[in-house]
Amino acid sequence: MAVVSVRMDDEVKKQFEQFCDSIGISVSAAVNMFARMALREDRLPFDVKGNSAPEAKKV
Repeated sequence: MAVVSVRMDDEVKKQFEQFCDSIGISVSAAVNMFARMALREDRLPFDVKGNSAPEAKKV
């Protein structure tokens, strides 16, 4: 198994950990699910849009 290190805003990390806890999975499991879905679909598993839209908000 490889180890992946990701830089993330402290508050985003805290909120993501709480989210993962709330659905009963670990952060590691969530990241692995993301990677597997991206590889299976051969794309990011969500739409990526620019920040120029007025409704865009910062996390």
